[in-house]
Amino acid sequence: MMHGSVIDICKNLADDFGPEESVAVLVWTKADVMDCGECMEITEDEAGRCSAPLVMRGITLNTVLARIVCVRC
Repeated sequence: MMHGSVIDICKNLADDFGPEESVAVLVWTKADVMDCGECMEITEDEAGRCSAPLVMRGITLNTVLARIVCVRC
């Protein structure tokens, strides 16, 4: 899991992977979470609280929706 500023994440990627290694990075922004949670009438505050922990490997739409439910609990 990686969470932080662009500088922090780039440093973590450089530490974890070789310079020639191919990687895929998936980033969930607050706007992305709001789009995915539109069917759940998610608020901007909820989207902000959801998006920070979602910067990790292997996040799917189902993970985002489950995170929205957790924020509401």
